[in-house]
Amino acid sequence: MNLHRPQAIGCCHHEPHFRELNNHVNDFHSIYPDSGHYFVPEAQAQSALLTDRIYPGPLGIPAASPQIEATVQNAQRTCLEIVVQSGMGSRRRQSWLCARLSPPSWELPDSAVTPEGHYLQRRAFLRVFGLGLAATAWLPARSTAAMAGFPDVLSASFKLPGVKLTSPDLIGSYNNFYEWGLSKEEPKQLANQGWKTDPWSLEIGGLCAAPVKLDVNDLIKAMGGIEQRNYRHRCVEAWSMVVPWDGFALAKLVAFAQPKPEAKFVRFTSFLDPKNCAGQRSSDFPWPYTEGLTLAEASHELAFLATGIYGKPLANQNGAPIRLVVPWKYGFKGAKSLARIDFVADQPKTLWNETAPNEYGFYANVNPDVDHPRWSQKSERVIGGGFFAARQATLKFNGYEKQVASLYSGLDLRKNF
Repeated sequence: MNLHRPQAIGCCHHEPHFRELNNHVNDFHSIYPDSGHYFVPEAQAQSALLTDRIYPGPLGIPAASPQIEATVQNAQRTCLEIVVQSGMGSRRRQSWLCARLSPPSWELPDSAVTPEGHYLQRRAFLRVFGLGLAATAWLPARSTAAMAGFPDVLSASFKLPGVKLTSPDLIGSYNNFYEWGLSKEEPKQLANQGWKTDPWSLEIGGLCAAPVKLDVNDLIKAMGGIEQRNYRHRCVEAWSMVVPWDGFALAKLVAFAQPKPEAKFVRFTSFLDPKNCAGQRSSDFPWPYTEGLTLAEASHELAFLATGIYGKPLANQNGAPIRLVVPWKYGFKGAKSLARIDFVADQPKTLWNETAPNEYGFYANVNPDVDHPRWSQKSERVIGGGFFAARQATLKFNGYEKQVASLYSGLDLRKNF
């Protein structure tokens, strides 16, 4: 079999996996310029294949051609050879032999939950025996953010019995947080290089009778503490996790702020710190990150403000010290590292809707019947399910249809996506 160096593959702005894969291919090519085999870490190849649809770049395939499907041609445990096949039936071999430089994060035991004690012992072992940054870079760093309320207790109403929780390793190392970089791996590295999330204040204002600015720990106490809830998490990129969040119901904050009658929406604004956050020095996005909910959505019992995961304070890469979680919506609605919450009369601008309104709607409800313009939303890859695990069907409202469908009675969900 004649193998050749792959050319760069184009990708949508919301799927940076291929850019990361190409970088590794180029890096190894510069080291081994005469080699016909190009090696990249297996985890990078796996992350590149999280969706089953990719799109043409400078491959000599017309941009208007049907979708390109990436499939695993040679599935040995020591390498992966990926073949790209266009929808027109033409084939172009992309030979990415993936050296097993370290066990890929997708190969996890099938146990329901990784015990927190075992997780911490594994981290300590790596550090004590001096395996260094290369061995521990993928591990989620501990945040010193909002400590109030711990330890908490899992709410009986939100256990999701029979559903496997995603491991803390993956939750802490596979993140979309563009303020810290476009690849999934960058936030855990770049957000933990001295960026401080304690102390941290959250300002509540706008059309409410009780505007206030509070330290997050004081806010937690004012809300009566925190609880743990297991929630499904569905990304717009067609992958999913199940996350054990710690925090409190957003409805408590809504009641605390006492919104005025003219308030119809809630605007969430993330931090703005371009001095320490390189991503915010880019003009690619209208920083700071903003999101919004209707007041009815914000008052729903499922809407949540998270301050922790797995019974520990949020790590920086997960949105420390406080972030929004709306489990029936796509993950980009969950604004991270919140600085302000405002009650407003009109539908607020949101970062992704402002950047690409034809792709990212304001409501962003998980809906398998409404595809993204560039990929299907009918199924999803479960992170941690194993590289060769079958995709699972996506549930309407991410499985929370019974609880939230009434919020959208009479609303055209195709038009108001």
